[in-house]
Parts: sequence; C-alpha cells; structure tokens
Amino acid sequence: MPAETRLFLEGISLASVAIPAIACPLLLGGSAGRHFTAVQVVLRFIGGLVAGAAWFALAFGALVALGVVDTGASLSVPSLPIWIIACVLNAAFQEVLVRGYAFDALVRGKGAVFATVVTTAVFALFHPGAFACGPVAVLQIVAASVLLTLVRLFSGGLATPIAMHAAWNAIGGIGFGVVSLADDYPNVFATSLSGPELISGGTMGIEGSVVVLAVTCALCIAVFAIHCRLRSNSESK
Repeated sequence: MPAETRLFLEGISLASVAIPAIACPLLLGGSAGRHFTAVQVVLRFIGGLVAGAAWFALAFGALVALGVVDTGASLSVPSLPIWIIACVLNAAFQEVLVRGYAFDALVRGKGAVFATVVTTAVFALFHPGAFACGPVAVLQIVAASVLLTLVRLFSGGLATPIAMHAAWNAIGGIGFGVVSLADDYPNVFATSLSGPELISGGTMGIEGSVVVLAVTCALCIAVFAIHCRLRSNSESK
C-alpha cells in the first residue's frame, strides 16, 4: 500500500473517533481530561515522545544485552516522513477511542479501576495477533495498556499517552521492525531476533518477549509509585 494511502486511511480512522470525542462533551457534558493551553499540549506531547523512546530503549536494550538481537544494514524507505505521520495518527486513533471521552465517562461513573479493565480489554482486541502468539504477547499488550492508562490518568490528557504509543510503534516498528504494525508499514533497519522465543519474542516481535513484559510491568509500578509519592507530598503541604 502506498504511504499516501496509508496516511489517508489512518486520518479517516482518527477523524471517525475524534469528531465524536469532541462532540460528546459539548452535547453530554464532561470532558476527556483537563483543558490545557496549546503550549502545554505540545510540551506534554514532547514529554510523551521522550518517555516512549525511553520505554523502547529499555526494552530493546535489554534484548541487545542478552544477545538475541541482530540489527543489519539500514534500508531505503521512500516517503519515510509520511509513514511516520501515519503511525502517529494510528496511535492517536487508538488512544482517543480507548482512553478518550468514553474512558473519562467510565472513570466518573464506575471509577478508574473499572475503566482501566474495560478499556484494556478493548485495547487488546485491537491487537488480535497477540492472541495467536501466546500468553506472553497478550500480557504485554495488557501491560502496555495499563501503562498508557496510568499516564493518561496522571497527566490529565491524551497528548502524553498518544506520543508514548506513537514513539513505541514508530521506533520499534518503522525503525527496527520488531514491533508489530500493519503489514504494509516498512522498516528502516533489517533486524532479526534469535534464541528462545520466550526471550526474543519470536513471531510477535519483541512484544512477545517475557523480558519486554518485565520492563513494561516495572514501568507501570514506577509510574504508579511516582504518582503516589507526588500526591503524598502535595497533601502533606
């Protein structure tokens, strides 16, 4: 599929959920997070890109250290910027759908835990390939959803989780070809995984690796602990 076609399809998908997400708060009340200025949104997006890159670097770096990754020569990818933008739009589509207005409504009505469980189930359904690759891949998708949900709750908006999700997909998928995206997405480096599938991830890419699962779970714990520490300090003042 040409890059321009993929970009168009991802844009249509995003519009199909973004328009209702904007309309619902106006018609029904409530919002999908706090209101931020344009500068604040940009800063949160940049922060999310950095966080997503760090998330991938920790996971990928651990596999490199274990010797199960072989990164070959770079490949020529025509229209690379368009592919990257399409990847960002895809991440935005998923985040708006899963952690947008509906998520906010569930938090208000049933609480954050219930909202996290429901939206994580929906997020997992967007990654059917994980179910064919075994329990580790499914647990990684669940852990990634929980991590992005924690970031969504603690940041108060969608900019940071969208950027984190996009960075993970763009670097891991388009950059190194070790994160599963739609089949037509290209990759810059010819990367191969070897060794036990439980460690390398096998056909699912690194998202099927127990090592990557451990990294993502550790980040979930770290984000939650940092939030609790900051909240405790704020309440003690």
